[in-house]
Amino acid sequence: MYDLGDVVVLSITVEDANGDPANAGEMNLTVTAPDGTVTGPTVVTPSPTGVYTYPYPTTQAGRHPYRWVGTGANAASHSDVFVVASQALLPLVSLADARAHLDMSTTTTDEELRRFLLSASDLAERWTGRTFRRQSFTETFDGGRSVQMLGHLPVLSITSVTESGTTLSAGDYTADTASGLLWRGSTTSGATWATGRQNVTVTYAAGYAEPPPAAYELVLEITRRLWETQRGASADLGGDEYPAAGTMRLMTFRIQTLIDSLSAPGFA
Repeated sequence: MYDLGDVVVLSITVEDANGDPANAGEMNLTVTAPDGTVTGPTVVTPSPTGVYTYPYPTTQAGRHPYRWVGTGANAASHSDVFVVASQALLPLVSLADARAHLDMSTTTTDEELRRFLLSASDLAERWTGRTFRRQSFTETFDGGRSVQMLGHLPVLSITSVTESGTTLSAGDYTADTASGLLWRGSTTSGATWATGRQNVTVTYAAGYAEPPPAAYELVLEITRRLWETQRGASADLGGDEYPAAGTMRLMTFRIQTLIDSLSAPGFA
């Protein structure tokens, strides 16, 4: 996992029929950015013999497939992918907090722990129906009703609302930021969204300016279980912390209690 702005050093080593490093007739590299933009083919020269490297500067967050293709003598090819983390989707808690929670004094496993933190933050939001990290969303709805329900809670602010191609003013709609309900009309006069298919588009920010303490604890606990299960720890260790056999491998009573305390309406 890389951060936006990192330079990712891509590499391939070519060998001859005897397994010794050898140059290809020509080596090309192609990288596809998340928006579909293709860089290349870029001709890369070897240094030392048989070793081809290319420093790729990252400018977009997301998944980047890439492919090496060597032609001519000692032809070779290799495909792989690297991922650049979105700044909006960084973990909810820090590496330092995770290390402290796991009683770790070393930083040698930071990259593995960072992946777990990203997964734990995502799972915490999915399991509770809450958006803890501030993000921007754009959603499109059918008209013909008085209220729309936004998909991410809590709503921090409404950026824009368009109805059948017309941008509405703030007085043309009313939002309940806690429930995500968006009514057509003002607080004193109700109305109905114009009839149509996918004709209402809402761009808004969701998340917390200051997430509740239980959200941090939930991410740390999920991270701990990811860490334990990766190392073969049983999900059913007995006592009050772990649920009965047959339940989700990551779930514990502590995690379930935190989920229950944070869940949006309709999530259990």
